Amino acid sequence: MRLWIVEKAHTTKKVGVEHASMEPILEALNNVITYDEHPLSNITVQDLYDLGLTGQSNSKELRYKIGNIYHIGNGNAKTMCQRLNCLGITLEELKERINNE
Repeated sequence: MRLWIVEKAHTTKKVGVEHASMEPILEALNNVITYDEHPLSNITVQDLYDLGLTGQSNSKELRYKIGNIYHIGNGNAKTMCQRLNCLGITLEELKERINNE
């Protein structure tokens, strides 16, 4: 959550949450997520490949969009897979989100 808020802070110097306006802070608090460190679902890296989240020229941008949708940040395919599984996101839900974006 902190990284997302800091992205919304605007300054030319070192930034932190204290530099963000109230709106991004409230938005972040409204989108707080909890996760289980032991994955609840079974999305695989192969599933991400099949969905175009890896191995394609636009995969990085697509992972970025998915990271923003679920408020889990950006990462490579392995990181994205782990985060989605820890949140209990199902493959069907992920497919639906990708198709609706």
